[in-house]
Amino acid sequence: MRHVWGASGIVVAVLGGGVYALLVNTVVNSFVNLFLTVWVSKIWPTTKITSQPIKKIYSFATNQLGFNIVNYVAHNLDSILIAKFMSASQLGNYNKAYRLILYPTSMFNGLITPILLPVLAEHQSDVTVIRNVYLKLQHVTALIAVPLSIFLFFSSDSIINVLYGKNWHAAAFPFAILSLSIWTQMLNANAEAIFQARNKVRKLLKIGIYTSTFDVIFTIIGVMSGSVSTVSFALLVSFSFNGIYVLYTVMHEALSSNFWILVKELQSGIIIGAVLAVVLGIYGLMFAHSNSIIDLLIRGFLFIFVFILSSVILGEVSKVKSLFGKKV
Repeated sequence: MRHVWGASGIVVAVLGGGVYALLVNTVVNSFVNLFLTVWVSKIWPTTKITSQPIKKIYSFATNQLGFNIVNYVAHNLDSILIAKFMSASQLGNYNKAYRLILYPTSMFNGLITPILLPVLAEHQSDVTVIRNVYLKLQHVTALIAVPLSIFLFFSSDSIINVLYGKNWHAAAFPFAILSLSIWTQMLNANAEAIFQARNKVRKLLKIGIYTSTFDVIFTIIGVMSGSVSTVSFALLVSFSFNGIYVLYTVMHEALSSNFWILVKELQSGIIIGAVLAVVLGIYGLMFAHSNSIIDLLIRGFLFIFVFILSSVILGEVSKVKSLFGKKV
């Protein structure tokens, strides 16, 4: 739907509207989404104002808002600091790399969170149900996220060349480094819904403050070096540390369980990722192709082959079918 209404921006641009096409696109999308939301939900504006609904959701809403603000600042400070203290070319290379690693997490989060929260909210007081759903979901997520991180790391040069061209080759190394953090970010995409379902949004805000502080410190350390590669290394350390911390906190604080139970659910994904790293590493040393498109196709084939074969050997195919074949 968003892409359909995005045509308004294209029309304005064709008519010579220039940068105003971006504004029109944003405004039209917002108004259309508002209208459709009101129409589908059948919740119409009223002239009667009462404070009771506000009091009911005040604590939840303020903590959620605080978490979103802290999270937004921490995830955008890196680009601001690079733009301020480093060159425009370095900022461009970094943004190309960082934007690519956000796609898997944002797509996954956009698919899972809207579905997960309403389902789990019905079992707010039953921590066992929520824990079981979370562990099964993390098991499947690890199967995808860990091998994906490995694939993107080893294929970074070809991916950048195919998507952006050889002029952006300098973005390949930062992309390779940052791609190693994708698995933790995808695993943590479920954390917000879990804390919301358990009505522990205050704890979510505290976690956001801790992790954002850590991100900011390591971002500043990386920027002080004057190198985009160092910034990428610093953020990899920060994202990895924060990822493990969030997973640990979800298990202990939200689900009243042991962290090592979750680790066991991640084992298959880690094994598949390790096997894929060996295969792609050998290919890169011995058979890498000079043509980026062909090289990427071969790497993609190896990724699919290793993933399917390892999943069958580890018995993951039947587990995934079992998970999606049952109702929560």
